[in-house]
Amino acid sequence: MAPTWYRELHSAGAGILIKVKKRLYRRKSRYQTIEVFDTEDFGKMLVLNNTIMLTERDEAAYHEMLTHVPLLSHPNPRKVLVIGGGDGGVVREILKHPGVQSVDVVEIDEQVPDVAHRFFPGISAGLSNRKVHLIIEDGVRYIRRVKAGYDIVIVDSTDPAGPGKALFNLAFYRHTRKAMAPQGVMTAQVGSPFYTPRHVRATFQKLRSVYSIALAYMAHIPTYSDGSYCLAFCSVKQNPIGAFRPSRLNQFQLKTRYYNPNVHLGAFLLPGYVSRLTTARLQMRKTGKRRQRGS
Repeated sequence: MAPTWYRELHSAGAGILIKVKKRLYRRKSRYQTIEVFDTEDFGKMLVLNNTIMLTERDEAAYHEMLTHVPLLSHPNPRKVLVIGGGDGGVVREILKHPGVQSVDVVEIDEQVPDVAHRFFPGISAGLSNRKVHLIIEDGVRYIRRVKAGYDIVIVDSTDPAGPGKALFNLAFYRHTRKAMAPQGVMTAQVGSPFYTPRHVRATFQKLRSVYSIALAYMAHIPTYSDGSYCLAFCSVKQNPIGAFRPSRLNQFQLKTRYYNPNVHLGAFLLPGYVSRLTTARLQMRKTGKRRQRGS
């Protein structure tokens, strides 16, 4: 019997193949098709609309970097907002910080937490914590009406398509800033600078028009596009290098699989092509030149 392979294309001519033992679940929700596979090399894998969201083997890289970088760059994070994140991976990492008092998780699709509880209990268990408030609602609508006060905002979104498309708009980023306390920090996934350079550049131009500090940092996630994934750190006051206090890792006895102090600092040391993409607006200001079409 021929093996079964899950295939995801990252461009017209390239993609990823993952050997599948069995498809465990498939259902269409109101917003997307949700699938769970048992794979040969990556354990159980969650797929939304034919895009890999997580695998048991490499999910820690994404969830830890999206979470610990902002929380350890803030002097005293107490109130956290997660937009998306229905699988619970970001929440699991947030709860490793004892000073956090409340976590609001705004997930548009109620079936995602249900599937995560059923198939990924080690990832989703934190969603049942007393500090966590799971709100089934469109994150764009929620952020429009929320009052300022969040120390940390984490945008754990899907790619800019379907229900995740509006989470990359300029208006959404403006609302995230309004929702934050004065020393607040926002992080978000931006995508692959190799396969989607125009999207990455456009996203950082929007972020830099809203936040005085908008920096790219990287994480290695083998099942995400080319494996070199770009995240965004945004704030009005907090710098992720100067404000970083590695001693707090020992204080909290923080147990991680991917994140550590060297990775925190090194993640902001970017390859040349990523640096050029994510600082395009600053370069245009310095040179005074207009960006040409197609550049």
